[in-house]
Amino acid sequence: MKIERKFLTKLEKYAENPEECMLRAYKTKYNLHAGTEIIKTFRGQQYKVLVADTNDFIYEGEHYKSLSAVAKEICGIKVSGYDFFGLNNKSALKETENGKN
Repeated sequence: MKIERKFLTKLEKYAENPEECMLRAYKTKYNLHAGTEIIKTFRGQQYKVLVADTNDFIYEGEHYKSLSAVAKEICGIKVSGYDFFGLNNKSALKETENGKN
């Protein structure tokens, strides 16, 4: 079995700097910054979540490790937090990052 050159190049790059490899592997595509407030209206009620830090979200004074945990608390079922709060929608995400949502 022969490994393609492009894969060998990537392996060599990551071997030189494994920390960068790990950062890329665990990087979230949403980049929610501390202090961002996420607002969701669900079944006629408005919910607010504050991004305290990476993997730290505050909802009603309680800390949660993920938006999915907050979404489950609100709606009672397991659901993607990013879907629930509309962050997979590019225009909604842009508004959230600008502090408008």
